[in-house]
Amino acid sequence: PRGIKAMTAIAMGAGDGSTAVATVEASAAAAATDAASAGGSGGNNIVSPTAATATGTGSTATATTARNAPIDPSTWPRINVATPHANDVLCGRGGGTNNHLGNEHFRDLVSSKKLEYINSSKREKPLVSRSIVDAVRRQNPPGRFLQRDDVTGLWSDIGDQRAREKTSQALREGAPNIRKEIGVV
Repeated sequence: PRGIKAMTAIAMGAGDGSTAVATVEASAAAAATDAASAGGSGGNNIVSPTAATATGTGSTATATTARNAPIDPSTWPRINVATPHANDVLCGRGGGTNNHLGNEHFRDLVSSKKLEYINSSKREKPLVSRSIVDAVRRQNPPGRFLQRDDVTGLWSDIGDQRAREKTSQALREGAPNIRKEIGVV
């Protein structure tokens, strides 16, 4: 998938118990192929953040990836991101961020939770915000809340605290009108 900068894969040799680790700048399939090539003779099984598998003998290998395999969010790059993916929420103003697919999905999540947020106690409101941030982060690939660095042009995750603040602000937008509509003051 796009946006993967480096991936580590572990290959285990079938007959001799040898292992090899490959870190590559490539897609999951290429990481699986490289690790399989390094893993010795015989069939190889790859364990990676994208559940890639590779089979082959000697220096040749073929690789496949599982599209819906869960990805560990801690392994997904959070700083110096060149190209945000469709699950990312882009922070900032303007049409570029508003029209991004991840932002549209984020707004849908916020809309679905607004009534719950409005009817929540002060103590419960942060839990509603957290549930939205968690839903973004649990996607496959994991969604990030990215802000662009004006100097480098690269994107970096703003962290959970700022993501929850952004989410709470989005949940409050239009709240007075919703309260009037449902008769809550």
